[in-house]
Amino acid sequence: MFEEAQDQIYILQVRAGSMGVYGKLYDKYLDELYRYVFFKVSDESVAEDITSETFIKVLDYIVSSSVRIKNVRALFYRVARYRSKRHVGWAVVLRTR
Repeated sequence: MFEEAQDQIYILQVRAGSMGVYGKLYDKYLDELYRYVFFKVSDESVAEDITSETFIKVLDYIVSSSVRIKNVRALFYRVARYRSKRHVGWAVVLRTR
């Protein structure tokens, strides 16, 4: 519960223009998110790319949206899952050609 409250504070600070605070969310979730993506795609460089893209997409969403984000960790995972599935889908299509 405390962690989610802290994340809410970080989100409000980012929306107020303190972009450096996003680094705290990055540091907090980077390792576990990378491991999750790597498990999905089984390629280190692809996992790094997807993880980076995930953090960029979530930052864009936080800044551009006024919607209350109840659980930022779940948002990170949702974006990472979508991007991983997209990559795996394209890899299958390219292998079958």
